[in-house]
Amino acid sequence: DNFGLRATVLVASFGGTACAWFHWFATIQRSFLVYFIGQLFGASVFALITNVNGLLSNQWFGANGRDIAVTVASLAGPIGNMLGAVIPSLVVKQHDNGRIVGMGALLLMEAL
Repeated sequence: DNFGLRATVLVASFGGTACAWFHWFATIQRSFLVYFIGQLFGASVFALITNVNGLLSNQWFGANGRDIAVTVASLAGPIGNMLGAVIPSLVVKQHDNGRIVGMGALLLMEAL
């Protein structure tokens, strides 16, 4: 184990947080480039986030709990995607004049 579980989780957390803050900042600047830089952070740590489940369950849980730990950790992604599809419709609204409001608040909630 050259890199370590803690370092992997910290790098993935930093990358995800940087992605969220870049997305929020892009709404203020109205800059696609800033948003794209945030996407690069998110995409670069995606493999760390999705592949840490097995290593985490092997190090933290005994033989009896590993299957449940991997199942719960693997379901966190799809459940997060489901919430990510529902919550924006509750926060972001479009007025009759076509103006969209709430996107900055949504991305700020993601960053926090």
